[in-house]
Amino acid sequence: MLDKGEFLLHRGGSINALGVLIEGSLESSITRRDGHRLLISYLQPGDLVGFMGLLDGMGHVTDLKARVASSMMMIPRSAIMLLRTHHIDVVRACESQLAYRSRILYDRLAADPSMPVEERLARLLSTWVAMYGLPREDGIVLDMQLSQSDLADTLGVSRQRINAAIGRLQQLGCIRMTYRKITITDETALQRVHGPNGEGAGCGVSRT
Repeated sequence: MLDKGEFLLHRGGSINALGVLIEGSLESSITRRDGHRLLISYLQPGDLVGFMGLLDGMGHVTDLKARVASSMMMIPRSAIMLLRTHHIDVVRACESQLAYRSRILYDRLAADPSMPVEERLARLLSTWVAMYGLPREDGIVLDMQLSQSDLADTLGVSRQRINAAIGRLQQLGCIRMTYRKITITDETALQRVHGPNGEGAGCGVSRT
């Protein structure tokens, strides 16, 4: 069991077990030398923790911290290695999650930092809709608590710039943001902002 704000792992740390997040949420981040936090991803129930380290024997690549009170199931490395040898479905499931995470990471890397922040934010939110979106009568709610600081650290921009981008997307009718909650009110409009490949296909997004 992890309390809110408690670290499961620090970058470079080792873990001799495979974790499965049962309840709660973890943030995966890197803290730069200047103290700035770069948010990499969010882990939700069902996500695996520490699989890469089990495979290559090296330290974990990010810090892992509980965003809310969270519980983990830890499976010893010896048991995982035995399962990998005798149960191919376990291997396939782990490979599938690693491939999925890699695609999300590469998609984020493909978002050109020179693009307007509105486009980058729209692209990020569209990705999260597929991962965490819960259909509701008034739109699609992202099943994760997000502050403006979280969004700014995910995109590597200032709070002022992310605040302006959120305001612009709200003006366009794409989203509604209340305290730590984002609702996608018009998914089609949101997709038009970033275009099929993030090229900004319209919706009046400024490039200045």
